[in-house]
Amino acid sequence: MLDRSKEAVNIINKNVEKTRLSDKCKVFCSDCFDYLKRNKGDKFDLVFIDPPYALKLVESSLNALLDSNALKPTSIIVCESGEAEVFAENSPLKDKFETVKSGKYGVAYVNIFTPKEV
Repeated sequence: MLDRSKEAVNIINKNVEKTRLSDKCKVFCSDCFDYLKRNKGDKFDLVFIDPPYALKLVESSLNALLDSNALKPTSIIVCESGEAEVFAENSPLKDKFETVKSGKYGVAYVNIFTPKEV
């Protein structure tokens, strides 16, 4: 698990301990883009992307995951955003991810993707 907020990482660590998943989880306090640039082969089963909506970072986050080779063919990516469509009209990412499910929850849109090719 990765979050740049120290407070969030503290909560995540407490939840990992409570659920007795310490041996199955790694928790890092870092900016996701910095972490992915330094990635040394870590591959993720589950990715949550929930950037501030106004920054529209979902596409750049997905590109960073691909560029860092951090995805498995079975990876699940959950993206929360302020817009129903996270890909720009002519985005090449549309061909790289399959949408498993989409929905709106309050003001948030949630899209679940899997990589088409890794």
